[in-house]
Amino acid sequence: MLGELPKILARNFLSVIFFLPVILVVAAAISLESAGALPVFRFFTKAFVEADEKKIAVHLGVALVIIWMIATFLLVTNFKIIRTLEGYGTLNPARLLTRRTLRVFNKLHRKISRIDAQKPLSDDQLSLRRRLRMRLANEFPESKQLILPTRFGNIVRAFERYPQIIYNIDAIRSWTRLQAVLPDAYKSSLDAAKAILDFYINLWFGSVLITISALIGIFSNSGGSSRAMFLIAFLGSLSAILVAKSAQSAAAQWGELVKGAFDLYRGDLCRQLGFELPRSIERGKADVGPICRTMIYRQSRYANEFTVFRPLADRRLD
Repeated sequence: MLGELPKILARNFLSVIFFLPVILVVAAAISLESAGALPVFRFFTKAFVEADEKKIAVHLGVALVIIWMIATFLLVTNFKIIRTLEGYGTLNPARLLTRRTLRVFNKLHRKISRIDAQKPLSDDQLSLRRRLRMRLANEFPESKQLILPTRFGNIVRAFERYPQIIYNIDAIRSWTRLQAVLPDAYKSSLDAAKAILDFYINLWFGSVLITISALIGIFSNSGGSSRAMFLIAFLGSLSAILVAKSAQSAAAQWGELVKGAFDLYRGDLCRQLGFELPRSIERGKADVGPICRTMIYRQSRYANEFTVFRPLADRRLD
C-alpha cells in the first residue's frame, strides 16, 4: 500500500480519484450542517460564511489541507473500502443479501437448464441462453460456494476466477508479477480503468457517511429540521445506490482489462520466470500448476516439477 503514496501528486489523484469525491462530500456536509444535523459540520459555516475576508484565505488553506488529509486516508483505506462493498467482513450488513444473491444465481442456472431441455432450440431460445450464460460468466463465479453477498463483489470475483479456470493461474498471487511485464500502454489503460472505479468507490463511501450522519442527526434530536435531515438521508442513500451501480459497471470494464492481461502477457511472465508456455492450453494448465503452488505455499519441493516447463535447451537430460 505504501507504494501507492507517490500517486498523491499524480494528476488523476488530484483531479478525479480522491479529491473530487472529497469536495463533493464536503459540499454535502455543509448542506447537512445547515439542516442542523451535527455540530461538527458547523466548522464550514464559521470558516467561510461568518468569517471576515482576511481570515477566509487562511481558512481556505486549512480546508485544503484537511481535504488533502481525507483524500490520503481514502487512498490508504481504498482496499478496505472495496472489500466492504464486495461484502467481506463478519459484521458487514451486506451479508444479509447473500440468500438473495444465491437465489438469483440458482434461478439463472435453472433457466439455462430448462432451455437446454427443449431441443431443438429456436433462434430466440439460443439468443436467450447466450445472454444468460454471459451474465453468469460476467457477474458470478463458477460455483455457489464462491458467491459473495453483493453484485459488485461477484463481478470482481468473476474476473478474478477467470485465469484460474482458463489457465490454472492463481490471479491474486501472480498479478503483481504479471504487472511487471505489462507494456506501458496497457498499464496506462489499467490505471485509467482503476481510477474510474476508485472514483465511484470513494463517492459511494462519502454518500454512506452523509447518510449515516443525517440519520444520527434525526435520532439524536439535535434541534435541526427533521424534514431537511430526512431529505438529506434519502438523497444520500439514493446517491449511494446509484454510485454503487456505476461502480459495478466500472469494475466490469476494469475486469476485462485484467482478463486481457492474462490472455496476452502470461507468456511474457513465464519467459521472465525462465519457462516456456506449451502450445496446448490444457498442457499449460498442468505445467503452470507447480509455479502457482510455489507462490502460494512457499515450498521448494514444488519447484522440482518445473523442469518439463523449461525451454528445451535448459533441460537436463538424465
